[in-house]
Amino acid sequence: MKPVLIETNVLCAANGLAEQVSAQCKGACAELLTQIMVEGHFLVDEQYAIFNEYQNKNEPTDKGGPGNAFLLWALRNRANPERCTQVPITHHPERGYEEFPDTPELSSFDPSDRKFVAVALSHHQQTGHMPVIHNATDTDWAHPAHHAAFTAHGLRIAFVCPDYLAAPQ
Repeated sequence: MKPVLIETNVLCAANGLAEQVSAQCKGACAELLTQIMVEGHFLVDEQYAIFNEYQNKNEPTDKGGPGNAFLLWALRNRANPERCTQVPITHHPERGYEEFPDTPELSSFDPSDRKFVAVALSHHQQTGHMPVIHNATDTDWAHPAHHAAFTAHGLRIAFVCPDYLAAPQ
């Protein structure tokens, strides 16, 4: 499995913290996280902004759900180069991160999610491989203008719960 990024909402949905999602979505998120723990490789930023967000909404424990178990596993494997790559990203005063695209279509994209985009683009620049960003419940990723801009920059977004994102909110 090639390196991937996991949006925080995947952990939350797997833990049942996103009450609005179906059992199918919760199961799909749990399955993805389990697959990564068994055979995967994940990306985070060197500054631990992703880990900080994970821990703000989940707990690193083997209790409370698959999202918590994934967080515990990820923290234990953060220095294991076979399982985790820490990617450098650079703070930017307006865009959040230097690596985040400076395009009008993304000016309204959630600032707290820009770190995932920055890590993906930085990793791609370093390795030539564009990782997939997995998202479960955040509709901002599926917004037509955002999605078109991501595609134009070569970003790959995987929607773990596409039925949820298609449903009226």
